[in-house]
Amino acid sequence: MAKSVPIKRGDVYFIPPIPGYSESLRELPAVTTILDEVKKEAITNWKIRSTAEFCYANPGATMREAFGAQYKKSGEATLRGKTVHSWIQAYEKGAPLAPEELPEDIRPYGLAFEKYVDRFHPRSLQLGETLANLTYGYGGTLDSLLVDASGRTMLVDWKTGKAIYPEHRWQLSAYRRAEWILVREGIETIAYPMPKVDGAMIVLLKPDGGFAIEEFADDFETFLAYKHIWHTRYSGGKPCPDSCFCHRMFAPDLKIVEEVAADVVGG
Repeated sequence: MAKSVPIKRGDVYFIPPIPGYSESLRELPAVTTILDEVKKEAITNWKIRSTAEFCYANPGATMREAFGAQYKKSGEATLRGKTVHSWIQAYEKGAPLAPEELPEDIRPYGLAFEKYVDRFHPRSLQLGETLANLTYGYGGTLDSLLVDASGRTMLVDWKTGKAIYPEHRWQLSAYRRAEWILVREGIETIAYPMPKVDGAMIVLLKPDGGFAIEEFADDFETFLAYKHIWHTRYSGGKPCPDSCFCHRMFAPDLKIVEEVAADVVGG
């Protein structure tokens, strides 16, 4: 167990030294920032549709107003997601489960969460904490770590968007491979080894009051491939770290090399 003070500014996590494991401050990119490298056609189409709908409803709008329409809707969606996450965290810390007290536009998501709780009876272990992997160099924020009705320890990410997307698989794969979970205790933040998890899933809370669940198999290699792409684009020409995906991707298969060498010698 090691005392540390994680700090997140923008899209970067600053992880102080952890005695016995790291000797200096580490600046780690966020998992979600790395996965911005994924081509997200659904988001692109949503932006186009939002702009088109605004222009149709406001034929006299200026180009600036039309261009800003997508960001206004995006900001509203982000605020909605943050509100729902804060409400879930309050419940997991002991607040009553009372979706009827939520604002009208948020209430359906609260009702969806209430239905999930009534069906699966989850027990929270951790929530809203910082995760870090010092070996591969990334950080993230955990939504919930809970025990489900079957006794499995599950890493859960709550979503309030339109759907569950492929990049969610890689986000959860990175989170479940975190090495450290950093927990605030009083004025200190304590770094604990990441507990073993049995699985990871997205719970999509829908605007109609329903919910959908998708459990993902681990796909850490794909996440590392995207991290390599991110590093190549933004590192300013710095060499990849030793843990980078590319070192394995381009390393020769020693067994094949040995077999070829034996054939040459034998021939």
